[in-house]
Amino acid sequence: MIETTRYFYDDDVLAKMILAAEKNPSTKKLGQRVDEELMKRWTQGVYTPGLNKADEVFQSLKLDQLGDKVLAIPLFGYFSRYVDRYNQANRGKEEPMLSALSQRSVVVMIAAAKKNPSTEKLATKLQAEQIDDWLIHTDSPDEIFNALKLDNSVDNLLTHANFDAWATYLQEFNAKYPSQKDLMIGIFRASFGDRTHRDHRRCAGQRGHAQHGDLAGGTGSGLERNENHRGGDEGGSGGCWRRVGSARAAAEQEEAYASGLPRGEVS
Repeated sequence: MIETTRYFYDDDVLAKMILAAEKNPSTKKLGQRVDEELMKRWTQGVYTPGLNKADEVFQSLKLDQLGDKVLAIPLFGYFSRYVDRYNQANRGKEEPMLSALSQRSVVVMIAAAKKNPSTEKLATKLQAEQIDDWLIHTDSPDEIFNALKLDNSVDNLLTHANFDAWATYLQEFNAKYPSQKDLMIGIFRASFGDRTHRDHRRCAGQRGHAQHGDLAGGTGSGLERNENHRGGDEGGSGGCWRRVGSARAAAEQEEAYASGLPRGEVS
């Protein structure tokens, strides 16, 4: 049956037909039968010598044409089903779903998919797979920080779509490789040091405090003495201070946590 059906329909159309049939009680058994035959032939590489790898099936389902919202497409769930079956049949030669997706794009996809109840479970699974892949390759947190383009995001770092994934990886990396432990504050300083100093000077100038050399130096004392000047709307100097201070505050919390203090007890 599958050979005849596949002669008339591309794999993406056939997969959609299977998914639709499985939802209808009157066609569910037929859909499951076609699904079993298709999965078996894909897994065994019957159709082409290479059409059983995750990235090749991903392309066969035309998921590579759907952009960053691919996780919300029912066909991605079908692709995930195939990867699970392939890995069950090929112990020791498992194929990660990540092999079909670029590093930066998958983090953006995961962040969006986690906000959708219908894709949250799949997104969580994919994120765990990605973090495991980074750990296996011993990718350092600062390398991942740069790869995810967080080093270009000083103004919106904590709200960046990739930040949560990176922060989770930082904790996982430090737990697995304590001798190579990285602190968030160190990575922030390495990435944003010069730019943060310039922003401090710019923010100070907006309130007429450019004469404070400690602000330009970024020591933090100027920030404390000018606490009363941080108010105002987001577009004014108050918003400026919040953007400059957000990464610094998060880094200080992480440094305290790494030193054994409970989060929130940074003096």
